[in-house]
Amino acid sequence: MAYALVNRRKHRTNEDLILHVTEALLSFDQAAKTGSVYNMKTTCERPVPLPAGKDIDELD
Repeated sequence: MAYALVNRRKHRTNEDLILHVTEALLSFDQAAKTGSVYNMKTTCERPVPLPAGKDIDELD
């Protein structure tokens, strides 16, 4: 997160991703209770993949 802030880009777990994941988790509960399909209302960009072959301390 700090690396992203310093380099002026969104961090991997940005607010759009967190909102989308939260909606997905809550939709499981709603669909189970109602027995119906839940249509997601939020979207988010897929984070850029982490580079392969780097040590944990080299990842941003």
